[in-house]
Amino acid sequence: DDNGVITLTGSFLHPMRLTPNAFSSTANGPFVARLSPDGSELLYATFLGGSGLDSITGVHADARGAITVCGYTSSADFPTTPRAFDPVFDGPSWPSGEGFVTRIGPTGSALEYSTFLGGLGSDSILDMDVDSAGTVVVYGGTDNSAGSFPWLPGAMDFAPPFAGAALIARLHRTGSKLSYSSFLPGTGNFGNSRLALDVAGAVVLGGHTADADFPVTAGSFDTIHGTPGGTHPAPNDAVVLKLSMLPFGVERFGASTPGQQGPLAIGVLSMPQAWQKDFTVSCTNGPANAGGWLLLGQVPLESPQPVLGAGLWLD
Repeated sequence: DDNGVITLTGSFLHPMRLTPNAFSSTANGPFVARLSPDGSELLYATFLGGSGLDSITGVHADARGAITVCGYTSSADFPTTPRAFDPVFDGPSWPSGEGFVTRIGPTGSALEYSTFLGGLGSDSILDMDVDSAGTVVVYGGTDNSAGSFPWLPGAMDFAPPFAGAALIARLHRTGSKLSYSSFLPGTGNFGNSRLALDVAGAVVLGGHTADADFPVTAGSFDTIHGTPGGTHPAPNDAVVLKLSMLPFGVERFGASTPGQQGPLAIGVLSMPQAWQKDFTVSCTNGPANAGGWLLLGQVPLESPQPVLGAGLWLD
C-alpha cells in the first residue's frame, strides 16, 4: 500500500504462523496476511474459508488498512456477515461453487462484511478493483444455468446465451447491495481478464475471446477477429474494452472547469434506481474541503438554475 505494508494471500492446508487476534485460526486453506514494509514483522495473519474448497483470486488494501478479497468457494459455511447482499450459499459444491467478496478490518480480527455473489449455477469471481469510496467492481464468470444470477435492470446484457458467460458487477461499499450487474455481450467465452478502475469509475478490462462477433466500436484499433489483416483467424484474440457501467439510457455529458488537481471528474458510484432510496456521486481533483451543489429534477431545464452565483444545468 502507500505506506509500503505488504498484503499477501495464499493457501495452507496445515497449521501456519498466525497472530493472536486472527479472525480464524482454523487451517482450512486460504489465508490473508500483512507484513511490515521491510518484511521483518508479521502484522497479522488469518485463515479465511470454510470446510470446502476456497480460492482467493484478488486482493486490495485501502488507505485504512482494510483488506478486500474476492474469489470463489464450494463451502456452504464460508463466513458471511449480517446485512450482506447474499448471506446464503446456493451454488453447487463443485467445481467453483459460488463467488464471494469479503472485507477484513485493519487489525485482521473481524470482517467488515462478507457476501456471496452468484446464482444457483456455478459462479466465480476472478478479479476486482476498489475505488476510493470503497465500492468494489468485480469480474467473473457464470453458467447461469437456472437464470438466477442477480442482474439489474439497465444492464447492457442480462441474457447470456451460453454457459461460462462473463459477468461484471459493482458492489456497494457496505457489501449490502449491488448497484450494477451485467453480463458481457457476445456469443463466445471472454477469459483471462484483469480489470482496473479509472478516476471516473469506468472499468477497463483486458482479456481474450474466441468470439468472432464480439462487439467492437467504430474507429477502434482492430475491428477484425484473427491475426492482423484478418486472413488467419485465431482461436483467441486479445481484447481491451472500457465500460462506463451506467444503466441503459444514462449518459455523462459536459465538461468541467479545472480543479486543484486538474479537470473535475464527476462520477456515479451507485446508480439511482426506482427501488433504491439512496445513491452516491463522487467528485475527484477538486480543492480540499470544498463543498458542492447537486441539482435534481424530473425534467430538463431550458436555462441554468442560479445557486450561490453558479449556474446549474439540469438534464
